[in-house]
Amino acid sequence: MDAVQFAAVAASCRWSKKSLAIARHILVDGVSLPETAAKHAVTPKHARVLLARFKEKAERMAERMTERKRLEAFMQKEQPKLAVHPLTSFLNDMQTLREKGYTFAQVVAYLKTNGVTTSETTVRNFLRSNG
Repeated sequence: MDAVQFAAVAASCRWSKKSLAIARHILVDGVSLPETAAKHAVTPKHARVLLARFKEKAERMAERMTERKRLEAFMQKEQPKLAVHPLTSFLNDMQTLREKGYTFAQVVAYLKTNGVTTSETTVRNFLRSNG
């Protein structure tokens, strides 16, 4: 394991500096397990347990990265088939206007100034279902 990979896994650990140093000496620096255990005043068994746990964490992290890459590759290749409602990008604006006391007619006028043609009923129903 190289230093960059080690740092990525170590960042996700809530281990003590001593435990991380033991794992690093063995995995990155290539120091033998008995030598590392002696240097850090732990038993070889304890060092072996830390090493096994760190490797397990690294494997789980690699699996999650692989899953994430597969998902991203699929999303780049395949576009969503569900249509996005044209009012979705204005949801926060419409909610703010309504909270400030603006009427549905005024909200429709605001949307019209932003290039969205709709009705008061559509806005009312959209806010009811998304608010």
